[in-house]
Amino acid sequence: MHQLRVIKSASWNLLGYLLPMVAGIYAIPRLIHLMGESRFGLLTIIWGIIGYFSFLDFGIGRAITFSASRALGLGEEEKVRSIYWTGSISLVAIGIILGILIGFLCPILLLRFMKIPAELHSEFFATISWIGFSIPILTLTAAPRGILESFHKFSLLNLLKIPFGVLMFVLPLLIPSKIQNLSWVVMELVALRFIWLIFHFLAVKWSCGMSTS
Repeated sequence: MHQLRVIKSASWNLLGYLLPMVAGIYAIPRLIHLMGESRFGLLTIIWGIIGYFSFLDFGIGRAITFSASRALGLGEEEKVRSIYWTGSISLVAIGIILGILIGFLCPILLLRFMKIPAELHSEFFATISWIGFSIPILTLTAAPRGILESFHKFSLLNLLKIPFGVLMFVLPLLIPSKIQNLSWVVMELVALRFIWLIFHFLAVKWSCGMSTS
């Protein structure tokens, strides 16, 4: 039974990585063609920033998983709720600080070390504002993810991960009239991450029987 559970979890994890990769293989050549190399180059940096900050939680997500798992093992369900609430507040605070730093430092660093075409400067600065706004959303996701892991909801986590991982690549292609505006594309991605966060909170509420309230 334990081996079957491991195989099932491994299969979901494999799909969680494989399907977004297939979507990327399909979407990237089309994005380069529609956006142009310069815009797409900036988009790849944005993807990297979003991906990096999705996991930059300074260990709080893992601490939530460990502490909640321990509390569940001891039958202290109410303590899990406290861990969830405290972790969420901490992650929002970290995200706000990081978002402010990104807003100030990214334009300086990227303009200094990268040759960004002058015609893309206005789009670039608008894009950085959206990225800074998204950082608290990205860091906060670690709280419900940690709780779901403590409840061993790995299949559910991958069910959340797969469609949003695919949409990360495909979404810009769904509104081709806006694809020449990098800030609009990033706004779509930020909205997607916000929806992803909401689905994580709903998953915790419905499958684990709790919320942050």
